[in-house]
Amino acid sequence: MSIVIPAYLLKKQLKQINDCIPVSRRSRLISDFILSHKLEFPDSPDELKKLSEWEPDGETVIVPMFFSDAAATIIDGYVKKLKSLLDQQNIPAYIGRATVIRFILDAYAEYLKDNPIKSSEKQFFVVHVSSDVKDKLDHYIDKMERSSTIDGYISEEYKGPGPGVTAKHIKARIAGEKVQLPLYLDVETIDRATDIANQFVGQHVTKTHIIRHAINELLNVLEKENPRKKVLQNKLQSNLDELMKHAEFDEIQEMLELYKTKKDET
Repeated sequence: MSIVIPAYLLKKQLKQINDCIPVSRRSRLISDFILSHKLEFPDSPDELKKLSEWEPDGETVIVPMFFSDAAATIIDGYVKKLKSLLDQQNIPAYIGRATVIRFILDAYAEYLKDNPIKSSEKQFFVVHVSSDVKDKLDHYIDKMERSSTIDGYISEEYKGPGPGVTAKHIKARIAGEKVQLPLYLDVETIDRATDIANQFVGQHVTKTHIIRHAINELLNVLEKENPRKKVLQNKLQSNLDELMKHAEFDEIQEMLELYKTKKDET
């Protein structure tokens, strides 16, 4: 089973990758790159500090990425190594998984210039879901990444309905308000959904039923992992660490109490 790691990226960085590879295979391709390439991270104080910095006006996006166990282990190894370098050199900077993933994606983009990957054929596809499901997708996935995340999940993670899941369950009427969810999916992904649907011989299960079921399964994963929350927690920790350098603990505590009071009043 893959490990979900939330990646906090610049939109232009993500677009650079998405334009070069089939997004339905993005997580697997990046995992393969991590496993087959030993990356050299910077080790000088200035370079290490720069590694953790952002473009101040850059548009960002939080992307849930599915990595193999082996790739996730390597990412964590890089994080541990970089944190050790920061401690040894007493550098006030935050390094986490998202920082390492950003570095990896930059390296991968350079690699793709000399090792291009054939693009995939896309198809516009509309599936009906409940308004509640759409709202949850919008909560966990940036709209610009909705199709890519669903595409990748169906292509690489979704195993089809499990044992005991019947055609009746898959075809169940949508509860509540029904809305359209427009997607751009790889043709291969849609074909895979068709193949899974065809396993329900004579039971009138369609690719749309399967894609809707896969979306619900993806939501179960996202609700459990809550990638956006994890990224924001890391950002908060980083900001608090930075604030500690410029304010006394009592001052910070007072700020947090003030925020809590305002929150309670709303």
